[in-house]
Parts: sequence; structure tokens; C-alpha cells
Amino acid sequence: MITKIFNKRNALILLVLMYLFGSFGFCYYPNFFKPFTPFTILFTCFVFILYQTDSKRNFRFLISFLLIALIGFAFEVIGVKTGYIFGPYKYGNALGIKIYNVPVVISFNWALMACAAIILAKKISRNKIVYSFIAASLATSVDLIIEQVAPTLDYWYFKYGLAGLHNYFGWFVISFLMAFIFGNYFETKKFKNALLIFSLLVFFFSVIYLIH
Repeated sequence: MITKIFNKRNALILLVLMYLFGSFGFCYYPNFFKPFTPFTILFTCFVFILYQTDSKRNFRFLISFLLIALIGFAFEVIGVKTGYIFGPYKYGNALGIKIYNVPVVISFNWALMACAAIILAKKISRNKIVYSFIAASLATSVDLIIEQVAPTLDYWYFKYGLAGLHNYFGWFVISFLMAFIFGNYFETKKFKNALLIFSLLVFFFSVIYLIH
């Protein structure tokens, strides 16, 4: 009974509903929805992995996902401590438990955005340089939208207000390197799922930016 209810399709439907209600909910009832942020990121990763790990290359995809998460977290720790990579900033409390002043869940956010961007980019081109450039552009574009609402959502705060070019350059370079290094381990068979999740992220933060 549980397996019938909690299958891939139902998990995806639940995820879509979470983003639809959450985007408008954050605009009008932020204090209620804010504590659900870490869970939403983790559940999004779960659904993404659920759809992507449906082939013989499961192990390599999962390892790549986890390595990207770890690398992303390491860059965040260095970034928060030094201010060199993204500019001077600090994290708020909405993203949950922190290690070295960086929320643990941000590592999965890195992996989610980078992996979805790589899959979308590889659908456009199979040339390594080209798809790495496209993936980096996609990931950086989403970050550009997130940055507009990050302080409002208590995600993070830059010392001088909103993020500067320094931040976007850091995002682009790191995303490019991740796509270049790990791109070979990603398939495009589940392209539609990656596109949907990427679209949900854009929709969620765009709605909050436009309405709030």
C-alpha cells in the first residue's frame, strides 16, 4: 500500500504542489513556511535522484552528485571564511544546521542546481566545452534570481547588500569546472525531469521576487 502511494510519479506531483503553494506561501506567510526550507531542498534532491538513477550508471551518477555536493560545500566554507570566492557574506538561519558557519543543506542545493544544469546543457550540445559553458550559464542565471530574494528569505546576507559581480564570476567558474569534470557521468534520458525541477526553482524564486 505504501509503495503504491509513494511512487515516483506521486513524489513528483507532491514536489510540484510544494513549490506552487510554497512560492505564494512565502510571500504572505513567511514565518510559517520558512522552517520547511531545508526539508524542501532535501525532498527536491530525493525526487531528482529518484528519476535520474534509473540506469546501469546509477553508481557513477550518485558519486558525482555527492562529490559535487562536497565540493560545493567546501567552496562555501572557504567563501564564508575568506570572502574571496563570492565576496563577503554570511548565512542566516533559514537553511538549518550549520558546520563552519555554512548550512549543511546548501551542499545539496549546489549539487541539485549543478547536476540539473549539466543534464539540460548536454541535451543542447555534446561538446564538453560547450555544454560546460551552457551549464555554468544556467546555474549562474538561477543564482542571479535567488540572490534578489535571499536576504528576504533569511538564506544569506552580503556585507554590502546584494551580491556583486564577484559572486557571479565565482558561481560561473565553479559550475563550469563541475560540468567539465563530471559531465561524462550524466545521461540526458531523464531530461524532462531535470527540466521540470530546474523550472520549479526558477518559478519559486521568481514568484517571490515579483510579489514580495
